[in-house]
Amino acid sequence: RDVAVLAALAREADAVVHLSICFADDAMSRAIEPNTSPPSQRFETLRILSDAGIRTGVGVAPVIPGLNDDQVAEILRRARDAGATEAFRQPIRLSGATLPVFKERLEAAFPNRAAKIWNAIQEMRGGKFNETAFGARMRGLGPRWAAIEALYRTECRRLGFNRHDEPERASTFRRPEWQPTLFGQQ
Repeated sequence: RDVAVLAALAREADAVVHLSICFADDAMSRAIEPNTSPPSQRFETLRILSDAGIRTGVGVAPVIPGLNDDQVAEILRRARDAGATEAFRQPIRLSGATLPVFKERLEAAFPNRAAKIWNAIQEMRGGKFNETAFGARMRGLGPRWAAIEALYRTECRRLGFNRHDEPERASTFRRPEWQPTLFGQQ
């Protein structure tokens, strides 16, 4: 419903839309992320936005080792087929109230795989389920994450993601000529 507005923003202010897609499979997504748009709809949204002239990207996020890391290449390929030109990835972060909710859903949906997935997450997080340190929370650790990262980079290169071959546009941002004070104008 916002395609026309986003297309105008893309023309005038070089707006870009990224969608997070962590599963290639609708059923798997529904088991872990109920009440969210299924991947098939997200890919279709990328196509609609791309067809409207809006630069789009896909966030392979969160990457959950042992659960969806084998879907990274398919997610990137389907996003590229839908017109996306940019991509990023991020390992799962299980902060605060997210951890028990994810644990409950994972163990209900994949009881035979849950223990291995928990171990893989801890391996990727240096023995923890979450990393809060700035700069480190968006990266994974260890050989499994290195393999995921290598696959991601190889597929991005093969599919032509993140090339930014387009000429850079002048920014539409303008610094205000005056700065208001806390209690009124200067």
